[in-house]
Amino acid sequence: MDWLTRLIDLVKLPVMYAFVAFLASEILLFMPANWLAKIRVDQFVDNHGDVIGLVFVVSGLLVSVGPLSWLGGVFKSACAQRKFRKSIESAISELDEREKAVLREFYIEDKRTLVLPVEHPVLEGLISEGILEVVGSQPLVWDIGRGYHRFSVRIESEVSRYLLPEMLGMPSEPTEEELRELRRRRPDFL
Repeated sequence: MDWLTRLIDLVKLPVMYAFVAFLASEILLFMPANWLAKIRVDQFVDNHGDVIGLVFVVSGLLVSVGPLSWLGGVFKSACAQRKFRKSIESAISELDEREKAVLREFYIEDKRTLVLPVEHPVLEGLISEGILEVVGSQPLVWDIGRGYHRFSVRIESEVSRYLLPEMLGMPSEPTEEELRELRRRRPDFL
């Protein structure tokens, strides 16, 4: 049981110490015999070669855990990003014309945030889908005529990275004529 406690303590050592042990044991194990004789460690290696080999294997495993863990995290993150992008593309492809019109408004106005009536069913749907997010907790305007509070709203930052004008049925570089047509087709609640 004492060896198990020592092994646990060894695992707690910083990676730098494990790397030094790995490098030292590697040198002792794989250095030519005539070089070991020159530095007078050949007898030590002969007598303790099994321990040096064990140190080599254990420290090599400890040193490799960090990079393997990092690679696993990178792979997991890339898979999650790809899955998220697919879900965003799917959600955007399923939007109706009114919802697309709301998102086009950000491109038409060339703004990151707009003041919109968040209680309107179209905006409520976009917010609940996670495509839009409300900025702040206080309404900026009370639209008495329509009965809606107007809040600052923006496209959620992760969604904006994947959202392209073409996904919303508009050209990537719209002309003035195309912008006029898009403004003419705006929903009445905007």
